[in-house]
Amino acid sequence: MGKLKESRLFFWSIELLTLATLLYVCTKIGFLFQPFGILISTLFAPILVAGFLYYMMNPLVHLLERFKIKRSLAIILIFIVLIVLLSFLVVTIIPSLIDQVSQFAQNFPSMLKEGQNQLDLLAKRPELQNLDMQEYINDLNLSTSKLVTGVVNGFTSSVFSIIGVISSVTLVIVTVPIVLFYMFKDGDKLPNAIVRFVPKSYKQRVLDLISDINSTLASFISGQALVCLYVGTCAFIGYLVIGMPYALLLGVIAGVMDIIPYLGPWLGVAPAILIALTRSPLEALLVAVIIIVIQIGESNLVYPLVMGKSLDMHPLTIIFILLVAGNLAGLVGMIIGIPAYAVIKIILHHLYRAVDDKKGIPQLNRSEIEEI
Repeated sequence: MGKLKESRLFFWSIELLTLATLLYVCTKIGFLFQPFGILISTLFAPILVAGFLYYMMNPLVHLLERFKIKRSLAIILIFIVLIVLLSFLVVTIIPSLIDQVSQFAQNFPSMLKEGQNQLDLLAKRPELQNLDMQEYINDLNLSTSKLVTGVVNGFTSSVFSIIGVISSVTLVIVTVPIVLFYMFKDGDKLPNAIVRFVPKSYKQRVLDLISDINSTLASFISGQALVCLYVGTCAFIGYLVIGMPYALLLGVIAGVMDIIPYLGPWLGVAPAILIALTRSPLEALLVAVIIIVIQIGESNLVYPLVMGKSLDMHPLTIIFILLVAGNLAGLVGMIIGIPAYAVIKIILHHLYRAVDDKKGIPQLNRSEIEEI
């Protein structure tokens, strides 16, 4: 037994040493992989957007097929629906959104000044007289001035960056419909195409793995989209009711940020509270009340209803993933980090089961897997 343990220790030591050597070599010859990096970065956005739309709309394709509608006709109908929705956005919502962004940019200096006035009034309150509030206000004014100057300078020196963004967006708009069409057309054939290259004894395992990944991603993406739509719509209506400016813009921000677990709702409400503070403390309090009510509805009704247990993860695991993914890839990393981890967890679970069948390792039950 001792020799067996020593041989295993020696084996894993060699494996780790080999892996470390390979990683070190890769860092020294990174230039060789640069073309592949450019290719992946170019294709990443279109495939990501097309994949999101695929998982959103594919249930509708299957629903139409149940009514004896051919898949090709169902795909055409789905594209018509997408075109109608996109046209509605372009004609109604997007112009209003652009107008509010423009107004916000124009009014930003006056909002900063109004915020300073609110802080001045706060500093004059008797209960705060013992605090040197004026020094903090002066420091804040200096910081905001530097911030505005930096934003203006950055904007004026970013013409080429803006052109690059426009080019990337154009590429996405052109390629996404093509990628999405073939996802709808051949998506159901993909598992069988993959298992052609798999030994016969593993085909069913691979099919089960693909099925689990597909169902998890479908449930997460469609459910999360509905949750974000709920948060954005309710925030927009709430901001309109209390007379907040830029209600549509702030509602969109709240909805989009809600895709990030735990941190998203706070990131989404921060701009609204800051704008409300430049108007009155009462309005900021009303914004906070609106978001609290929305979050109560999301946590207790909407999220359990549409998401169920699609991604049962420990809260500490989610926070750790958000920190690591955010540090590696920023906001995009925080958005895709959770589903990416879920896919990795499913793959590891299936690998463990495969090893378990061969070596008799005690099998983990599903509740133990989901706690990871």
